[in-house]
Amino acid sequence: VGLGLDAVRRPGHTGVWVAAPAPGVDAPSLRKLVSLGIAVHGWVTFHGFALNVDCDLAEFARIQPCGLAASVMGSLASCGVAAPADLRARVARAVAAAFDRDLDPP
Repeated sequence: VGLGLDAVRRPGHTGVWVAAPAPGVDAPSLRKLVSLGIAVHGWVTFHGFALNVDCDLAEFARIQPCGLAASVMGSLASCGVAAPADLRARVARAVAAAFDRDLDPP
């Protein structure tokens, strides 16, 4: 999406991760910025993703996000990235391209 972050995969876990410091920690660790999910129920598939832009990361302590400790969650803001005004369009184009699709079919 071109935000200047080096995204990586974390073996055994879904999502998009970046090396960034956790609150109160100087050394970078892997932080999860994007959650991905898929489920099948009654022959219907459900799928989606969530990009953490500028959310209150403390709220993840209320749940166990993706079976992980809340402290691994990150956001663009927590990584020092201000979301551009066209972020939604950039993400839509990137997802469409990943699935070899055009957002504006003829």
